[in-house]
Amino acid sequence: MAGNALRKKDAWWSVPPPSLLAEFGSNERDGLSADGVSKSRERFGANTIDEVKPTSAFKLVLDGIREPMMLVLLAIAVLSFVFGKTNEAIVMVFVVAAYIAVEFVNKYRTDRTMAALRQLTSPTTKAIRDGQAQEIPTTDVVVGDVLVLTEGVRVPADGRLLEAYGLVVNEAALTGESLPVEKDAKTIVSADAPLAERKNSVFSGTVVMSGEGKALACAVGRESEFGETAHEVAVAAKEKTLLQETMTRLAKVLAIFALAVSALIPAVGFLRGLNLQEMIVTWLALTFLMIPGQPPIIITMALALASFRLANIKLVVKRLRGVEVLAQITAVVTDKTGTITENRMRVETFILLNGEERTPASLSADNKRAILLALPMYSNDPTDLAVRSVVQDSIDVPRQASFSGFGEDRPLRIIGYDIGGKRLGYAAGKAERLIESVSDSSRKERLRRALEVKVGEGKRVVAYGQLQNSDDPNKAELLALAVLSDPVRQGVAQTITELEAAKVETIMVTGDHPATAATIAREIGLDAEVLTGGNLENMSESELESALEKTKAFARISPAQKLRLVQALRQEGQIVAVIGDGINDAPALKAADVGIAMGEIGADLAKETADLVLTDDNYTHVADAIGVARSALDNFRKGLTYYLTAKGILLAIFLVPLALGVPFPFAPIHIILTELLMDLASSTIFVTEAAEPDVMKKRAPRLDEFLGRELVFEIIRNGAALAVGITALYLSIYFQTGDLVLAQTAAFVTWLLGHIALALNLKQEKLSLFKQGLFSNRFGASWLVGMIIFSVAITSTPTLNIYFKTAALGPDLWIAIIAVTILTTFWIEVAKVVKGEQSASDQPYSSVRGRKGVAWAVLAALLTISFGVILIGYGPKFFGSQETEPSSIEKPTPAPTQQVTPAPPPATLTVRKGVGSTIEKQTQTETGEREAKTVGEGPHAYARISLPNGVELDVSSAGVERKLLAFLESTPKSAAKIVWFDFDRVSFGKGKKAPQMSSREQLQNIARILSAYAEVKVVIGGHTDSLGNAIANKRLSKARADIVTRELTQMGVAPSRLEAKGYGEDRPIAGNDTEEGRAKNRRISLGVIRE
Repeated sequence: MAGNALRKKDAWWSVPPPSLLAEFGSNERDGLSADGVSKSRERFGANTIDEVKPTSAFKLVLDGIREPMMLVLLAIAVLSFVFGKTNEAIVMVFVVAAYIAVEFVNKYRTDRTMAALRQLTSPTTKAIRDGQAQEIPTTDVVVGDVLVLTEGVRVPADGRLLEAYGLVVNEAALTGESLPVEKDAKTIVSADAPLAERKNSVFSGTVVMSGEGKALACAVGRESEFGETAHEVAVAAKEKTLLQETMTRLAKVLAIFALAVSALIPAVGFLRGLNLQEMIVTWLALTFLMIPGQPPIIITMALALASFRLANIKLVVKRLRGVEVLAQITAVVTDKTGTITENRMRVETFILLNGEERTPASLSADNKRAILLALPMYSNDPTDLAVRSVVQDSIDVPRQASFSGFGEDRPLRIIGYDIGGKRLGYAAGKAERLIESVSDSSRKERLRRALEVKVGEGKRVVAYGQLQNSDDPNKAELLALAVLSDPVRQGVAQTITELEAAKVETIMVTGDHPATAATIAREIGLDAEVLTGGNLENMSESELESALEKTKAFARISPAQKLRLVQALRQEGQIVAVIGDGINDAPALKAADVGIAMGEIGADLAKETADLVLTDDNYTHVADAIGVARSALDNFRKGLTYYLTAKGILLAIFLVPLALGVPFPFAPIHIILTELLMDLASSTIFVTEAAEPDVMKKRAPRLDEFLGRELVFEIIRNGAALAVGITALYLSIYFQTGDLVLAQTAAFVTWLLGHIALALNLKQEKLSLFKQGLFSNRFGASWLVGMIIFSVAITSTPTLNIYFKTAALGPDLWIAIIAVTILTTFWIEVAKVVKGEQSASDQPYSSVRGRKGVAWAVLAALLTISFGVILIGYGPKFFGSQETEPSSIEKPTPAPTQQVTPAPPPATLTVRKGVGSTIEKQTQTETGEREAKTVGEGPHAYARISLPNGVELDVSSAGVERKLLAFLESTPKSAAKIVWFDFDRVSFGKGKKAPQMSSREQLQNIARILSAYAEVKVVIGGHTDSLGNAIANKRLSKARADIVTRELTQMGVAPSRLEAKGYGEDRPIAGNDTEEGRAKNRRISLGVIRE
């Protein structure tokens, strides 16, 4: 076996223990030294297989890019480049980066949280090192460690048995054999013996069912039988909870609907004559918007955050489903010792065979030795530890010869020894059982009365006895009774009261005496009526069901009876949590809806079977834990409601304009941003929200209440008013001004503020926002401030106007936007007040309440429609002047199609008369003079202008373009005086802010001229006639100037070269007493400055 490593080929199971101990440098009594541990780990390796590592940052980013939604965004960006919309494409790339960053942060935080929780649940084992039994992490076990094996322990490594006393091991995980295997340290096994026949060895991953022993670790990590199998199978996949699976299925179903709707809306738009390229990009943007990818993320984040909060209150989550179910439990079946009581067992007195009471200090040495011999060497049971502490007295304990543990049919534990050529057995167990062995009737009666008194005081009584030359428990004779106290934990009674208020009942199940159980039940506020295991055996299922309605304490209960209780409760429709510690509790833990294992005294099998681990075994944490879990699911439900409500609002906002045949209220970039911002709101504001004040004062929600009619009612109730408000505001502005960009900007900004207002109102179902405080949720407050800053930035910064397809908003529009935001969400606060006056329902999500909510929503929607009617009817007072006729000037015949071809400077000019005239070219002389040859004259002649940068334009011979070019060519660059030119082909509809489509050609010409003369700065001046209100006229003229400025900017003129001013009726060029004069005064002027 010499060498750097011990392999299976060395067949360590066939090697005598002394040889193995020598090979590993270990010692049966003292184990390894600290130095020996380091050397062994270096030589044989660590006890690890394949760690479940958190996903790397790079893979998280890569996974984000591969998401279908991200691919849609990238497709939009590519198409924007192809269609020549470079600015939108650049913004789209940044949005993709932002979206991936958000998803990365969410997933990274969730992964790291779960990794931290896995560290909290890492198992431990007991090993002898430096002569002391120590609790060490299982991963720290090395070859040569002397392992202590007791009931319920999962074996941490493959090892050769050194001692085995009644040791029975379940090896089903390796061999598939369901029956436990009895082990024997003295068995000789051949080198070629199969695993199932190696009776002298234990293997990693198997579980000790009964007995105890010691084993020498011989193979760890991948070299163990379990490690080799696990490595071949690979790391287990991450399981999903029921809600996670439900949300994934919901997302898939809604995605199909979303794809259909997202394709239908732009298709109808195209058939109505809207631009094909715009519709393609809109289709992709709507696809991105409508696919509901967020619900699975929200539930995972909610459960992960709840898991972390539970860990802070001593409840470690092993499976996320445990959090999900914990929120819904209606009954807790709990052990008494360690959960209800403090788990500080203390021996108060011993009662001897003659009925005499003795303190531990006054107990005779012979009695102490007899009781000590009845205790397992390495037991972790609190009772055994407490008794051992008072009878130890440095007594030398001989090696055990046999061991028979507790079982369904074994009320006594018997440990046998070979002493002086005789087999002596020492027993421990139920006091009633050993008292019956007393032959003297007077003593027996005295002992019975003493037992009744002690258990009536809530004490725990354990009997110890002796057997002569026999292991038959029926021949055991009583030696003494140990009376132990374990006080009730402070706060348990209050916890049970809190759980009752939350519609969760506590059922105490114990193996103790019925009188002890009754005393403890009274002390913690439970009904003192107690049923025993014997009573249960004689009950039918219907009788047990009736008994469970009034009985909350059960005593002398076996593991099988505990399992029956759990099953009976579940049959009643209860959602059951079981708190257990022993290996025999595993069936009940597994049968429960959620299993909670005790962390301090719990067996490894119990911990591994459970969904949650109560690390300090304290029952008072259960109420807090249920509150955390309920809050998590409640927040998820509200987040899901908000998310689907927002989706519904956006769908409604698109459908109404589509039905009316008007452009969509959001540009594609707006659609993308709404989804990004909505996802952030739903995954931060709601997941981090504090619990509802009454979360522990109503029954638990069931999973089937998360989806269905109630959810539909809530979506309609919460979203109708905001959908109507945004749509009314958009249509009002669009129909009154004709400015699509302005109307879309107003709708988008209203959505930005409205969706946050909606979230802030929905994050608490009953508590008013005024009572919560606006900044009660720091994420919500930050989000609100961020949206205000973002809204102001994208509407007031010319550069951002270009990239985000927005327009500047005046004070009047800001007032309208704020009014719509408040009006369409404030009613939810009013509804909270009304609901607060009603008594709390035991049906928290009833359809009746949903319909009442819809009625409120209808009322709010009617108010909002009225507000919309006011906007449309009186819009001109808010958004424009009282002009009576279209502001237009006689337009010449449209110019021929523009041709942009490169041509060398200096500027050349070609003039043609009307349509079909011949074209004659003239070259400008070096002195700048022109000799134009034209055929005929008149206002309808067109000239082809070649600009210094090579661009050619077809313009009216008498138009403003010719005049502007002549000025620029003849005026010195140093002339700083402003010179005004009036547009002659830019026209506006009645009271409209946006120029008509026919104006675009002249604006394009002006933009190209200004691009050719980069040193020129321009003032765009708006003018009106004198009809109507002077203030409204000035506002209208400024709005028109702003829009023309924005159009020129989007056509390539740098924003820094442009300035918009509204002069209203202050600068007339004709009299306002005739329509002809008023028509001349309604104009847009171009002020030019050469620097």
